[in-house]
Amino acid sequence: MDGTTRTSVRERLAVSAASAAVFIALYAWAVTTTAGQEFDGSTLALGADLREQWSEPTLARAADLAPWLIIIPTGLLLAVHAVRGRWRQALIAGALPVVVYVVATALHDAVLPRPYLGDFGYEINTLPSERLAVAVACCCVLVWLAPRFVPRGVLVPVLAVTAAAVGALEVAAFSSRFADVVACAPLVGILAAWWLPSGAPRSRAFVAFGASVAALSGAVGALLMVGWAGAGYHPGAMTPGLIGTGLCVAAGVSALSLALRRQV
Repeated sequence: MDGTTRTSVRERLAVSAASAAVFIALYAWAVTTTAGQEFDGSTLALGADLREQWSEPTLARAADLAPWLIIIPTGLLLAVHAVRGRWRQALIAGALPVVVYVVATALHDAVLPRPYLGDFGYEINTLPSERLAVAVACCCVLVWLAPRFVPRGVLVPVLAVTAAAVGALEVAAFSSRFADVVACAPLVGILAAWWLPSGAPRSRAFVAFGASVAALSGAVGALLMVGWAGAGYHPGAMTPGLIGTGLCVAAGVSALSLALRRQV
């Protein structure tokens, strides 16, 4: 398991294409259809109770700061690699969050239109969330470069849960809709699949187990969101809806992490 395995072009293309398909499908449904806009707009109400308890400015500040829980450790790890003379590796890995931010901002502000299909929240496009997209890209960097003494079976769940919390907090703070945060992992996957061509071999058992966990998380998250859609803004469905949002984000981060190879 100490050798290096080169990721085939076919494998990278498969990951990138699958990520693109998920991203496009999510955007097409949530932004360009009436039913999608209505559901996605309804998720802005998921944090109503929290905004009343903690105030919207407080939650907004928390949403601004939360991604740094992932960004700061990423920066420290990149600095360690640079100090150890692995400048090329650090620069390549560190460029991913920067490129993701540029692409996400371009998609958010200029490329992806949001047609007016009814009064389902504000009309400007908010997909994808740039902050969470950067945080997810940093998750990829941490998966690539974390030292071997940090078990991948511990690292990936911690990153998935943290990203899930960041995504749910953005929705609770009225900063993003459901689709805005769920779209981040597939967006990062489109780019991350091509970023580094090789790495350590992966255990088939671990990949199978991780894929099962990611699928289960996504399925439970989707069921909770279906429950929210049928709840008619009932306060009792808000917390399950935020959990469902987080689980869908976690599923995307977990699946993306399984597609990456460890570089050291």
